[in-house]
Amino acid sequence: MTVLTRSAVAQKLQDNSVGSAGGKGLEPQEFCELWIPKIYGVYPGEELYVKACIKEFITLIRPIGFTERLIRANWVWMGERKHKYPEYLGVILGLAHKQYSALECLGSLPRRTIERGENLDIIGR
Repeated sequence: MTVLTRSAVAQKLQDNSVGSAGGKGLEPQEFCELWIPKIYGVYPGEELYVKACIKEFITLIRPIGFTERLIRANWVWMGERKHKYPEYLGVILGLAHKQYSALECLGSLPRRTIERGENLDIIGR
């Protein structure tokens, strides 16, 4: 195991800063592209990628009580269509990006699984 100095961790965090993660937040598509492959091992275009994104959103905003059905019906964050999702989601994703960057530097990034047919609506309860 490699032990990083404080300055090495600070440099890695600075290197990991992406887009607007510092101020207004991080776009959901950008967040998913950065973290879903690392956390779930699922990549854009693969069958369970969107489901993994939704699972991570629900995990991060659990106290608000969003469900998979609500997210699928009302949020758009990928593709050519105009994006629509709650404005605060970008702020939450920006904060999660910083947390995950630090955890990655420490070798403690969470690893999660996603299953076909998994009921994500029970995560927020």
